Amino acid sequence: MPGTPASTAAPSPGPRPAPPPGYGTSVPTAPLLPVVARADRRLVAGAAAGGISLDVAARAGLPTIAGTACVLVAAGALLLSGRVRGLVARTAVACAAAFGLVLTFRASPWVIVPVTASIVALLLLGASLGADCGGLRATFPVLGSRMITATGHLAAAPGMLAGPPGSRARRVLAAGRGVLIGGPAIVAVCWLLTTANPVFRSWFDLAPLARHALLIAIGAWTVLGLGRAASAARPVSPSPQVLTLSPAEACVITGGLGAVYAAFTVAQLEALSGAGHRILVTRGLTYAQYARGGFFQLLACAAITLAVLLSVRACSRPYRPLLTALCAVTIALTLGVVFSAISRLDLYEAAFGLTLLRLACLAAACWIAVVFLLLAATLPRRGLGSRYFPAAMVISGLMAVTVWAIVNPAGIVARTDVDRARGGRPLDVSQLVGLGPDAVPALAAALPSLNPADAAPLRQALCARRPVSAGGTALNVSQRSANGALARLCGTAFGPQ
Repeated sequence: MPGTPASTAAPSPGPRPAPPPGYGTSVPTAPLLPVVARADRRLVAGAAAGGISLDVAARAGLPTIAGTACVLVAAGALLLSGRVRGLVARTAVACAAAFGLVLTFRASPWVIVPVTASIVALLLLGASLGADCGGLRATFPVLGSRMITATGHLAAAPGMLAGPPGSRARRVLAAGRGVLIGGPAIVAVCWLLTTANPVFRSWFDLAPLARHALLIAIGAWTVLGLGRAASAARPVSPSPQVLTLSPAEACVITGGLGAVYAAFTVAQLEALSGAGHRILVTRGLTYAQYARGGFFQLLACAAITLAVLLSVRACSRPYRPLLTALCAVTIALTLGVVFSAISRLDLYEAAFGLTLLRLACLAAACWIAVVFLLLAATLPRRGLGSRYFPAAMVISGLMAVTVWAIVNPAGIVARTDVDRARGGRPLDVSQLVGLGPDAVPALAAALPSLNPADAAPLRQALCARRPVSAGGTALNVSQRSANGALARLCGTAFGPQ
């Protein structure tokens, strides 16, 4: 058409608005517990060995040579994986292996439980310290963060079996991870079905197979988890901001504790006097009841005081003269409370005899006294560094567990109560026989020195024990010694097996 342009340009829509951040793209999420390396052949082999060793130990029993071998395999797999770096970390893992030897030489649960707890703590701490070559300088929050993070890696152990994308190794490792994750559930369902349907149960017996598979999976999971903790990219979480105390606040807290303990010391002196005795008689209490009623409260007070002093020193400037003096006085008075608790326990033992619980309480009180002495060593400027106190406390606890296992507490209780019986005190035969194999050699050796009224029921109770195998993978030196002592006392049925 005349006067009409041949083509009309379309109006420009203008610049297109930018999409919101992240629109149309996948933003990778950072893993909660990142690691610097996945599982390799050494760690996978160590996990397999750990699973098999746990299966053998579970069937033979924890306090056996099989239990020792299980700990040695786990510690050895962790060290041979090459992921534990640093002298302190390797020493912690090696100490865990050394504690595992106790499982072959002691049988009492009062020894096995603290030793097992020490093994678990040392393996977790060694794996965490090995991730970044951590040393002895640490605070309690840092140590707690390490243990929590290592436990998280232990729970996420199957994640170590993830391989590079598209590789054949990834498919194999993913299958292994599937076995670890789904194996326990599959085994549990199969076991329930065999118990629900006799026809299905008659096809095959799944119970032993399920037990073996579950134990092997747990052992492999544990070793993989320790290897993951040793491969952690961030073994310590960032510490939160702590509360800051002014000098006046810190002095009021420590001075208040010191005043309470000073008043308690005066009351203790009165309890030992004639007036204190009249007060106890008026309230219908004997000295034994007085001792039993206060021991655990006194230890709880000592533990609370330790936590308060550590918190005050962490939240304030530690080397102010007045605060240092108040802390020293409070520590000295708290040590007096601990020794008072020990004296109360001695009163109770003199009246009713010694048991493993009472002996364990005495050992715990002595260790608490050592901890307060270590805390006192941090008060001077040139004393024990505050950053080394947590490590010193942990080491002292491990040494206490070591001494506890070496001295054979069950044997100490047996010899002490037998000595009391020789002096005319009643003999609790059921309590002595319940001490277990660790006490049997001492009891058998003491029988000739007892009067016939005590010796006869004790001999009868000892000989009524059922023989327990102590050979092969179930080898336990304490049980073997008990079998030999009972064989000489009762007959050949208890000979070493």
